[in-house]
Amino acid sequence: MSSSPNTDPKEQPAKKQKHLLGASDCVRLDMGGTKFVTAVSTLTPNSAYCASLFSDNWNHDDDAGDEIFLDQDPVPFEILLAYMRRGMIKVKDIDTNVLALAEFLGMERLLLAVKVRWYCNIGKGPIVSGDEEIAGAFDQEHGGI
Repeated sequence: MSSSPNTDPKEQPAKKQKHLLGASDCVRLDMGGTKFVTAVSTLTPNSAYCASLFSDNWNHDDDAGDEIFLDQDPVPFEILLAYMRRGMIKVKDIDTNVLALAEFLGMERLLLAVKVRWYCNIGKGPIVSGDEEIAGAFDQEHGGI
């Protein structure tokens, strides 16, 4: 009886198993020339782009010392990375560059929160009931972010 190779994490090579278990969760990013070091587990729950980048199909050699380069502005990324780490963001830090990068990275939870806050602050929030409905009303009125 045969089974597909390496389907059980216990049977996978040590390096791959190490990544799956989170022991080597560190990733180096080069964001427009500025270096960032963070954890994959910080990026993936907050960003659809990163979740896709680091999915099961991700083939990154931990020993190669490779950085992942993204040709994006590092200033808004620093703000978004702080949000991903803490789950909070200062309203004064949110500008069009931060929102544009959040949209590029697929940070739907943050974008939804921004839309809800904005829509509620102009007095239209209480008319609609849920966050998704508020975000939809925002998109309909303003064409998205």
